[in-house]
Amino acid sequence: MGNEQAKVGLCGEYKDGKLVRAVYYCAECHQPIYNHEKAGMVARGHWEPTAISQNPYYRSRRLSAFVSPFVSWTEVLRKYNQSLGDPEQERSFANLFLGIAYRESGERPKMQSVISLRSDYQEGVVQPGMSYICGGIDVQRGSEIDPTTGNPRDPDNPPRLEAEFCAFGRGYRSASVIYLRFEGPIDNAWEGAWKKLAEWAVHGGRDGGPGTTFYRADGRPFYVDQILIDSGDGMFTSVVYEFCRLSAGGTNPSKGFQFVKDDRKRAERGDPAGPQFFRKWKPVRLDSGQILYTISTNFYKTALYNNLRVQSTLENPNPPGLCRFPFSYSDEYFAMLTGEEKRSDGSFHPIRRRVESLDCRCLCMASSDIFLDRVVMDYRMQAQRAGASPETIQSIDGAFVIGRLEEQAGIVAVGQRGAVK
Repeated sequence: MGNEQAKVGLCGEYKDGKLVRAVYYCAECHQPIYNHEKAGMVARGHWEPTAISQNPYYRSRRLSAFVSPFVSWTEVLRKYNQSLGDPEQERSFANLFLGIAYRESGERPKMQSVISLRSDYQEGVVQPGMSYICGGIDVQRGSEIDPTTGNPRDPDNPPRLEAEFCAFGRGYRSASVIYLRFEGPIDNAWEGAWKKLAEWAVHGGRDGGPGTTFYRADGRPFYVDQILIDSGDGMFTSVVYEFCRLSAGGTNPSKGFQFVKDDRKRAERGDPAGPQFFRKWKPVRLDSGQILYTISTNFYKTALYNNLRVQSTLENPNPPGLCRFPFSYSDEYFAMLTGEEKRSDGSFHPIRRRVESLDCRCLCMASSDIFLDRVVMDYRMQAQRAGASPETIQSIDGAFVIGRLEEQAGIVAVGQRGAVK
């Protein structure tokens, strides 16, 4: 609570390791104030505002147990000592004794370390060792529209779509290909930001070709295999469904939950946080026949944050899990990517207003898993029709599919020229 050396704030006197008495030391003169002097001190005190209310008729005051005539300073310090190390007790102490909202500190990758993952390649170029591409699109309603001007009240927060396309390879390695932003109304699947996205997909690529076709430095083309579009908070869900219905195969709406339980009956209305029996993703067939993918956001954010901590070294320049980014990506992109903290209960909480690149990257990762699982099932069905044994069918997994994709992408085996582990 206080600083024992400087004798500031609430400090304890201990005997045989047990708290005997708490004394409050003045921050100005460093003289002790004892609990029996508290009543007179409080009576001579006055309210001093620390903030100016936006509404002149509103008043807000906060009073801690430090000035309570019913709770001694010794009891306050004892409760504080008992709460240390236990998030629930720390929260209770902050609320009940200090009269403040409790904010648990969380974990996240250091932004400067993540920025160092920028590599010397341009946006739109597929990196060596990557064997397929998936995408994720986040829908942002933006700030309210000013009816007099027709523009967003906050010009920095217009209605928009933000999208990332990411290449994936063996060992959970990834390399972002491009990050895009399409501004405009999002309430009509045929107009505004959706129209810009559709036009980019058809004509926005290299030499006027499809935007969803990317190229490696040697000219080898890569097509986007799976795209997930966040269906949002409900306001524009039907628009997302309509756009996905109009789009090419492999474009599906998605809905994020902290955890997705392995219970088909509860998929569409969401699940409470908890790791028991969860799945990374789960398909739900809508009444229209479309497939909605429910996504375990906690799983993908945790996996991403783990991978963002992986760094290249001279001994191992391409370790498993390594994430790479084009050199042109802004600091704001990385601030959004690391804009949430993971708390002790496994939940994630934003520490800044904008986290769109984090959401897009998690959708890319979920798209990758969905694509791989779909191809695994295709290969297993082919093997079954060919009369393969059950053991052979079961041996077809993600690693098998990655190997086939590497063959198609011209990635040679380890030990050969140009090899990628």
